[in-house]
Amino acid sequence: MDNNTTHTPDKAESEIRALREELETQKALWRELVESVPAGVMVLDSKGVILQLNRNATGMFDIEARNCVGRHYSEVVPRDVGEAFDKALAGISRNGYVINMPLRHWVDKAIEINLGLNATLFDADGKPKVVIVCHDRTAVTELERLRTLDIQKTESVSRAAHELKNPLSAIKAYCEVLAEMYDPDDTETGFVKGVNEETDHTLRLLAELLNVSTIESGQLKPSLDEIDLADVVRNTLYSIDMTNTKHRLVLRSEQDMQPIVGDALMLREVITNLVSNAIRYSPDGGDIIVQIRREGRGVRFDVIDHGLGISKEHLANIFEKFYRVYNPEHNDIPGSGLGLAIVKGMVEAHRGSITAESAPGEGSKFSVLLPVSRAFDEFAREQSAMEHQPFA
Repeated sequence: MDNNTTHTPDKAESEIRALREELETQKALWRELVESVPAGVMVLDSKGVILQLNRNATGMFDIEARNCVGRHYSEVVPRDVGEAFDKALAGISRNGYVINMPLRHWVDKAIEINLGLNATLFDADGKPKVVIVCHDRTAVTELERLRTLDIQKTESVSRAAHELKNPLSAIKAYCEVLAEMYDPDDTETGFVKGVNEETDHTLRLLAELLNVSTIESGQLKPSLDEIDLADVVRNTLYSIDMTNTKHRLVLRSEQDMQPIVGDALMLREVITNLVSNAIRYSPDGGDIIVQIRREGRGVRFDVIDHGLGISKEHLANIFEKFYRVYNPEHNDIPGSGLGLAIVKGMVEAHRGSITAESAPGEGSKFSVLLPVSRAFDEFAREQSAMEHQPFA
């Protein structure tokens, strides 16, 4: 006999005791895990007798654990819950499981709890058991309701914007015809000019509403290409500077910048919006600086002004729709409160990010970080694959 395999009774007893202790530890751990699950868990035998349940189940159905174990569920849980359990067990007998079955439970006939019921058959020891898990879907249902309302609101705004766009375009055309009928010094010319300017303003607002609608519906798809960001910024600043009289637009860019993958027209709109905001909120003039540099595996561009600035409590909200910072000394600054929301949506469509730093009286800095780490063709393939995902 090999002495190395010889076990004394004391050693065998010690190993058995260690195994039992390990088993009890594992049992205690699983009990704690079941108790910690943010859902009601109940285990039934093949006849529907309750074998085990956790604290959340007792609280969810207003029952006491010590009065439940060993009794049939129909004698313990409320009637509406019992009827749902009946349906779940019937489903298990057909399929072996039930997933997210709706269960509306009323507490004190006044409060409705929207539950989702999952059930599965467990048969590890030859004694079939059913594990039922009920989770509260009230918050999820409310979130879905709010999301549906938001989608409906976005669709309504989009439809209204489209309906208004054509008649406004016609009004603008009439204004241009009328302007040619009067002399520049005629009173009527001033009226026509005023109508034309207000029409332009309304058309710009409609364009912004349509942009927001496109972003929120998930339909904003950049037309990807390799572009030189410095060239896009330079051309955009040149266009803005043609109507700018009080500010000096300054471009600072590192040399030999790596091309980025993006939509030149969309990024031009981002830059136009940020620089135009900087001009509007710097009423005393000064420099508007756009600087481009490498940062990590991306390219970053900053738009910096030395204007009014934004207080800290407003910074967290400036990218929300229709949010505007009220400044009693400059409440005549035009704007819809949509521009930065559109900018954020367009930047994120490029898998980029945008942040803002500001302080009252010290100006603001808006920073956009765009990725350049992946190759152009790889990025394009990935974007195309995302567009064709059946459940995206």
